[in-house]
Amino acid sequence: MMQGCIGEVEFAVSPAEVFTWGSMERKRGIRFGEHSVLAGTPRLQHIGRELDTVSLAIVMDSALPEATPCERRIEELETLAEKGEEQALAFGATYQGLWVITAVSVTARVMQGSRILRADVTLELKEYN
Repeated sequence: MMQGCIGEVEFAVSPAEVFTWGSMERKRGIRFGEHSVLAGTPRLQHIGRELDTVSLAIVMDSALPEATPCERRIEELETLAEKGEEQALAFGATYQGLWVITAVSVTARVMQGSRILRADVTLELKEYN
């Protein structure tokens, strides 16, 4: 069952594998300019908002033979990041806008030899505007 996507990479959960996010953190900052004044404290001026950032904690489990290997999923995400292009982000059927991947972090949780069976991957995204 599809859980969402970033670009062409679909997140899904099935009896054979897990490839979905475990959590999502979104941050929105607001920008202010600071102006010095003579004989007084500086004044702030609202300039607007910063670009949003999102951190997606992705859970991968491909222990069953018919599952897509974690290494291939990780490679797909790294390739997407290296393109440096904006990608559509969707959670379920809800479109979240265009984003770029600024970082991919991988933690292998269970390995069998050199094969990763379970991994946590963190995607750092920045709003594309």
